[in-house]
Parts: sequence; structure tokens; C-alpha cells
Amino acid sequence: MLNGLDVGLEQIKAGLAWHYKQFEQEQTINDRATYAEAERYARLNRIGLWQDSNPMPPWDFRQYQRKTADEMYDSNLTDYVVINEHLQDRLVHLHVIYV
Repeated sequence: MLNGLDVGLEQIKAGLAWHYKQFEQEQTINDRATYAEAERYARLNRIGLWQDSNPMPPWDFRQYQRKTADEMYDSNLTDYVVINEHLQDRLVHLHVIYV
């Protein structure tokens, strides 16, 4: 909550976040239903990330990153991207070095 506004819900409504079902048991029944409906509406109306026909959930992205090398080269952008994930605090740091 930020000044009485549920920013997580607002992100889901705007199609900028997923309703993470793994932790929905920590929500009230009303919040769970509200979050699920917000995601359903965003999906049906192709809002935000739902414009993509097959968006990758963040938990799949993190799993994919763990399986790949820590360093990737994107030839289209000529950017060298280094992924350094700190599992203890679950923060992901992205470092971009232009070459």
C-alpha cells in the first residue's frame, strides 16, 4: 500500500504484473478474487504484457536465466548484458555495458 493505494493491484490492472498464485493463500479471499479478476480483465483486453501472444512469466524467466550462462550478448542491440541474481534477497541486478 502506498498512500492507501494497492500498487500491486494497480500494476496487475495496467498489465504490468502477474497475479502470483503461489502466494495467493496469503491474501484475503476478497483480495485474491480482486487480483484474479484484474489479471483476467487485463488478459482479455490485451493490456500491457498481455499484448504479447505468449508472455514469459517472471518465475519462468528466472528459471531460464539460471540455466543459461551469466553473460549474454545481444547482437541486435550490441549490448553486453550480465545477469547477476542474488538469491538470498531475490533481487535481480542487470548490468548493461555498451561496446
